[in-house]
Amino acid sequence: MKLEKLCAFPSMLLLLVLVGCTTTVNLSAINPSDVIQTAKVIVRDDPGSISGVELPLGDVAAKGGHVASTFKVKHGGTIELQGTYKGDVVFDSSQRYVSASPDPLDISYSLDMGGAHYLDDAKSLQNITEAFKKIGVPLMSEPESLTGAVNTIFGALLILDPGNDKIDPIIYTTITPAELGVKQVDLATALALVPDLHETSSVDITKNTATSLSVGFPLAVVGGSVSDANVYKLSWELSGYGYIQKPEDGDKSYINRYAALDDAHKKAIDDTLRAHPKAKLIYVNRLYVIKTATVSLTKGVKSSITGNVKAAIVTSDGAYSFEQSTSDARTISNIVLNFQGDELTPTIVNVPTPNADKATVAFLKRNPEVKFLVMPDEVEGIRSLKETGKQFILPVSMILDENQKHGLRY
Repeated sequence: MKLEKLCAFPSMLLLLVLVGCTTTVNLSAINPSDVIQTAKVIVRDDPGSISGVELPLGDVAAKGGHVASTFKVKHGGTIELQGTYKGDVVFDSSQRYVSASPDPLDISYSLDMGGAHYLDDAKSLQNITEAFKKIGVPLMSEPESLTGAVNTIFGALLILDPGNDKIDPIIYTTITPAELGVKQVDLATALALVPDLHETSSVDITKNTATSLSVGFPLAVVGGSVSDANVYKLSWELSGYGYIQKPEDGDKSYINRYAALDDAHKKAIDDTLRAHPKAKLIYVNRLYVIKTATVSLTKGVKSSITGNVKAAIVTSDGAYSFEQSTSDARTISNIVLNFQGDELTPTIVNVPTPNADKATVAFLKRNPEVKFLVMPDEVEGIRSLKETGKQFILPVSMILDENQKHGLRY
């Protein structure tokens, strides 16, 4: 009887002969991942053995690279394919038993990194931006308690420079709601206005990105958690969040209350705006509030080269996992992340064109000392302009509306 048949039909009498029985294995693998992987086959004669014979297959190009190899394995043995990136295991197949049949044994693998993905910092930043862009242009350098905000910001008149990506906003002057005399809002009323929205999300980021975000939300909630790790998973859960609109009292509208400010306040406003040309005069009537926010930062650890830790993230310096990680988490309540408001223009730059209401034009010509306009009726706009003492004010948003309706130029 030939040796192949003896191997196919073993008996106790042939154990010594069977030691030499092998099956030809034709192995192929494709690499669909975004990184070059170094592939190797581990052959074990004893399935319970930790060590085995390693057969290097070399580097497999990213995004479709292919490798193939043919070798022999003893019956009862196992094979395992591993893909590594910078020494860290990113793909690890389960052990495959080899028997007498079929022979040859054809096996194909996909080095898909087992669900791990390459961390793209630019994409991570974009994801965070998309998640929080509903906050709008940030006018606050750090979160503030809602309790404090309803007393100092909600209903305040501010002169501020909104800043830009590199410069934080600067508030030069604050006239509090109490000083301005507008309707004030208490904490309970503000909380009742918060939209009943919920969100849970996460994003993987590198240390550099985490550090750049650590001064603002959501990492400001976690605090000084960015330390020695190179990869982090940032997770957040929001319950009750969004912009709230300040309720107003018609008799105490900010336009009327501004007109009633004493000359000292008005002069201070005018002087500050002249000293800071980029500054804006804003009445704050919208707050971005979060009732409850739980934010956690999980540190990634280097994947074990033994394959015991499954890689989740691949970066330019290796593979990382969150299986044996520690997290810093914090829950905070009733915070304000941003504010918005109506921008006011304190000075008339040009007299309206003849297309505007004739009475308005005549009034402005007769009263050149008037520096402010007021639009008490937003629907009627300039046609319902009324004199309130000697001072008036006009919201910028309404100027734009009137420009479209009447061709006004200010």
